[in-house]
Amino acid sequence: MATLFDFKSWYDTTGLKKETSELLTKQDLDTKEALVLVTESDITNLEMALGQRKLLVKAIFLLH
Repeated sequence: MATLFDFKSWYDTTGLKKETSELLTKQDLDTKEALVLVTESDITNLEMALGQRKLLVKAIFLLH
């Protein structure tokens, strides 16, 4: 049985800013299933600061 993914709890532990969370939600990237499919190229195409992109890459890596 799959466990539920709590997006807010996840991003609260990543160091990501609220604006980044809102951007991910707007792009329908607020589920574990979607996040683990995101590539660095995808992240580069999102309009976010470099530091937030780096934190997002790390946070997604840790989801695997």
